[in-house]
Amino acid sequence: MWIFRTQTGGSGTRKYRASFTIETTLLMMVILPVLTALLFAGFYVHDKAKLQGAACELAARGSCLSLEQDRDTQLLKVTAVLSKGGTMWAKDVHAQADAGKDQSSGVAAGSFSFPGFAAPFLDPGDTLCRGEWKRAIRHPAGLIRKVRAVKVLWEAIS
Repeated sequence: MWIFRTQTGGSGTRKYRASFTIETTLLMMVILPVLTALLFAGFYVHDKAKLQGAACELAARGSCLSLEQDRDTQLLKVTAVLSKGGTMWAKDVHAQADAGKDQSSGVAAGSFSFPGFAAPFLDPGDTLCRGEWKRAIRHPAGLIRKVRAVKVLWEAIS
């Protein structure tokens, strides 16, 4: 707390205690918007990470241990579950998966809108929050045959 000393006539000095109301008000005008912006930036990063994880899950499901006939039905089921799951702040979340002959890919996206009256000035529309992942499809049957053949050759040589 600050103490102001003022000189008055012949009686000496008087001490007055000052208040920090004005300084605090000015400081809070800066701190509160910054803290709010950090909070919503955290929401955005969380939603982006969740959508990236969903896309990775879709790509992994499309490339792992499923027959080509079953792959599309499995991807549709997982896509429906992930689309219903939602995120913390993003809305209109949708997921899409595609499994080709050599590659499987997954995309999850939603629209992220910043609340408040400042949003139209900062970002006129919704910000796209998106996660994308690709994964190669491996067919292990040929490798398994080669390993077994090497084992048979090794046993024949030994």
